[in-house]
Amino acid sequence: MKHKTILFIGTGQIGKAILNKMLLSNPQKIIIHNLTEEESIFICNKFKKKYPNIEFIPSYGNIFMPYSLKDLSNRNLYDKSEDIINYFYSEISQSIFEKSTIVTLIKKYEPSLIVDAINTATVLGNAYNPEYNFKCYHEDSSSCSTKLMVDDYTTKIINFVYSLKYGIETYNVEKYVKVSTTGLGGMGINMPYTH
Repeated sequence: MKHKTILFIGTGQIGKAILNKMLLSNPQKIIIHNLTEEESIFICNKFKKKYPNIEFIPSYGNIFMPYSLKDLSNRNLYDKSEDIINYFYSEISQSIFEKSTIVTLIKKYEPSLIVDAINTATVLGNAYNPEYNFKCYHEDSSSCSTKLMVDDYTTKIINFVYSLKYGIETYNVEKYVKVSTTGLGGMGINMPYTH
């Protein structure tokens, strides 16, 4: 089946290889979403030369965050602790889904296919540091608890999966494909979440 519009998330080493194969189906439009604007623009420009008949649209930001906070760097997460905690620890609802980055992109671009090539284990598990958390908790339990809630990967993956399911069903996405590895690349087996 040929898909006219594809949302492609994550163009690392594996993502780029799969994107090359996907482009052979000659979609009309492909949205390339990466963490940074520079990554997405670079990939779009690279592939535009090879496939001039396909429209490439760069998109960027942290796919696991609410859309309003998608451009927040990891260094500045704690500046928005209250907003992050309120979002991820609220009751799961349509209102929360509609604020997610993934649903916002689905509504904006109306893809029939989503290809997710993010190394989820590395992205979400990167903030997990039990030794630091132990020391932090003994030094200042209140601020450490806030940090743990902001960094918690469990709430982020739960929110992403529920939001994705809602977006697919509500906005008629035909197919979602997760490109999965053993989770042994990147940070490796110290990741608390593997896929």
